[in-house]
Amino acid sequence: MSTQFFASKIRPVLLVWALMVVWPTFVMSEYRSINTKFLLTLEDLTLPKSESMGLLGGQYLYKLQPRFALGLGIYGAMTGKRGGFFTGGLESRFSYPIIRQFNLDLGGFIGGGGGGAAPQGGGLMLRYYSQVKYDIFDNTSLAFGISKIDFPNGEISSRQYFLAYQQRFLTWYEPGWSAKISKPISNASKTISWMTRNLQIRQTGYFPSRYLKKTNGDVYAPNLQIIGIAWQQYNYQKKLFYELETGGAWSGGIDGFAQVFFGLGKYFEISDYFSLKMRLALGSAGGGGVDTGGGALFRTSVGLDTLIKHNFTLGLMFAYSASVDGAFRLPSIQFSVGRHYALVNNIHSAQQLAALKDSQKQLLRIRAAWQRYLITGKQARKGNKQFAEQGVDLFSLKLDSFFNRNWYLSGQAHGAFNGGAGGYAVGLLGMGFMWTTALMSPALEMNLGAAGGGGLDVGTGLVAQPMLSLSYALSKTLAVETGLGYFLSLNGGLVTPVFNLGLEYRFAVSRGLNIASQ
Repeated sequence: MSTQFFASKIRPVLLVWALMVVWPTFVMSEYRSINTKFLLTLEDLTLPKSESMGLLGGQYLYKLQPRFALGLGIYGAMTGKRGGFFTGGLESRFSYPIIRQFNLDLGGFIGGGGGGAAPQGGGLMLRYYSQVKYDIFDNTSLAFGISKIDFPNGEISSRQYFLAYQQRFLTWYEPGWSAKISKPISNASKTISWMTRNLQIRQTGYFPSRYLKKTNGDVYAPNLQIIGIAWQQYNYQKKLFYELETGGAWSGGIDGFAQVFFGLGKYFEISDYFSLKMRLALGSAGGGGVDTGGGALFRTSVGLDTLIKHNFTLGLMFAYSASVDGAFRLPSIQFSVGRHYALVNNIHSAQQLAALKDSQKQLLRIRAAWQRYLITGKQARKGNKQFAEQGVDLFSLKLDSFFNRNWYLSGQAHGAFNGGAGGYAVGLLGMGFMWTTALMSPALEMNLGAAGGGGLDVGTGLVAQPMLSLSYALSKTLAVETGLGYFLSLNGGLVTPVFNLGLEYRFAVSRGLNIASQ
């Protein structure tokens, strides 16, 4: 094995694993609370030839020790001329109190991505930072810091100042998957407070006018189809909800187009089953020849949600999205299918804690993995013969929500970090079946989604990826996963075997009887 192979492929994977295995909670089994943090960062990178690119970051961190937090991060271009530049990966942070409400934070990010014709090379991104954070309220903080962003196999290396906003939440969870599953706790209890979260699959259709053109001067197809997922957290007292949405193009001739939105919404209950919703979101979008300028978008939307059986929801929204400095200004229609979860927000006694231990659990799983496309000459990248007979390495993040002990819904994001396909990204939604055992658990899953960028021939972007995997449990919470699958571009030339090697973290949260939180 060559030194170059280790440096470019194995070392990033080992670093990801090293970050994850420091979690002390991997070997803990008691029901406990954990602080979660949602952050937004804004910084201005200097690219080659003194080019400027504004970068918006979103991080979701779990405070696993008094001074250590770990979670997921995603970054997207907002200003400049690189709309469509995205990266995603793992975030870690150490915090040290200074005086009163001031803290010093040291952190890092490892992930993959690129796009927007930026000089990201293979796509591997590293970010290191230090910041001084000030707690302005009990759960809200502002920070100012300095960061260094490197693409080791590309041409981007930039040091800059940044601003950050942080919101804290409290989540109760149980490490591992308990073998005991009983009835859910009644939400009518006045002693346990609840919060509702909603996971949605969203289909968005943009409708461009015949006068709107792509960056290359071509006209758009009559409609542009985007598939993605959204996560919402509700505040029932204020009738508000927070939202994160991601999506990618699968039809309309804009393969490689992706979007990420952070939003705030207000809802009004019309009846027990219908609610009117209004949303305002800020995001980053681009790629696929869509003219979003630097990438920043605003979106307003209004529509209806209806509650159907088993806490499933259907939604229909009408929206208008506008690029800040590009020509992309389009109406759209969104259709969503989601599921509400009533989760514990706070408890106040040992008796309540005992009740949670015996309650019905919502089983969840986070997977971080290295995937490799085993590409042969027939699937070589268009116009680049050197791509033949070599693989493309991707950093993968997978979030799984189980319906029961076996069936689960999976949302996945993959970004290239090596192999000459920098900027290539994949978003997948899938269903899986897992034969859960104490030691080894085989699983079969089928994923559909959107892909594009990096010069890979994926046609319009609609892709499928069936996978067969085997998980080996290292503890109640931690398992190693290996698998083989097949990546199929449904109307493009890329069809290739896929190898997967990763680490998974298993945990559970108590579920309420229904979505009412009062």
